Amino acid sequence: MVTVRIVISVAASHNWPLYKMDVNNAFQLEAFFRGCLHGFASRVPKPGEYMVCKLLKSLYGLKQASRQWNIKLTDVLQATNYIQNPYDHSLFTRKEGEEIDIILIFVDDLLITRNSRRLVDQAKQILHKNFKVKDLGELRYFLGIEVLRSQEGILLNQRKYTLELISDVVLSGSKPVNAPMEVNAKLTTIDYDAHVRGIIDLVLTDITSYQKLMGKLIYLTIIRLDISFVVQVLSQFMQQPKVSHWELALRLVRYLKGSPGQGILLKNNPCTQLTVYCDSDCAACPNTTRSVTGYIVKLEDCNDPIGHFEKLHPVRQFEVTSSFILCVLTCVHGWILFLDESKSNGKKESSFGS
Repeated sequence: MVTVRIVISVAASHNWPLYKMDVNNAFQLEAFFRGCLHGFASRVPKPGEYMVCKLLKSLYGLKQASRQWNIKLTDVLQATNYIQNPYDHSLFTRKEGEEIDIILIFVDDLLITRNSRRLVDQAKQILHKNFKVKDLGELRYFLGIEVLRSQEGILLNQRKYTLELISDVVLSGSKPVNAPMEVNAKLTTIDYDAHVRGIIDLVLTDITSYQKLMGKLIYLTIIRLDISFVVQVLSQFMQQPKVSHWELALRLVRYLKGSPGQGILLKNNPCTQLTVYCDSDCAACPNTTRSVTGYIVKLEDCNDPIGHFEKLHPVRQFEVTSSFILCVLTCVHGWILFLDESKSNGKKESSFGS
């Protein structure tokens, strides 16, 4: 999803249009045949004749279906001078002089942006020629993310997804809270409670509901950076959640109810500087005494957050901060290499904040 945000941020900063295309029956690349089932033969086969049934529906259940579809689409794009990004194979670019065309693929959904109308028209012709595709026009929704364009830039939010999540846990009539988690709250495991003693916290009986809710909240962190830390904490108790963990998860949903449409504004200012903010809380986890480290990557001129992460590390704080920043910069540099192709002026710089 980092690549998705980078592509949309580039389109916003250059005021490029965004288009969406959908491939119909993406996994039905060829005709599939199998032996004729008993009772389905329209006539008795002749001696030496073997009859088969032709399957007309897409075989989405095959383990190799998605791989074969990706290989087919990649071959078609590379045959028409598109270059596959070596750091993210779902990203394809084509450049002719100062004109550039970018195609981002997610299974059978395609996001297209450009600075040349001619290249986009050629891309659509290529896709229509080789596949049965549906042109959905300008981008409005992509992977559950609503894309709203204004004079200031592009706003990304998951309002519809958030409202459905609130409805699923039956909290539509609940009162919102102002903070996702109480200050200095420490969540512990069952083993920790048994070792310390004196802590009475019942084990949650319905583990499946907790795991489903956490899966939805993790997907929501794509846009809602303000809940990333709380979700990171709660996701550590997926196997043996307690009642206190479930109550905090419901509190987080009530926090989301207060601002379901909150999102990220990708401004249309020129972006030339990449900034990484990183911090670590030494031995913050009461269960493992590990350090909690997090980072956020921003296109500084636009103030666009394009990546964020939180993780536990069993090392000292200084080691975490220094090594993690270098690792982040290495990964992000690979993700944004295509920015060099889309900009003809300005130098890309990196700086650190704390």
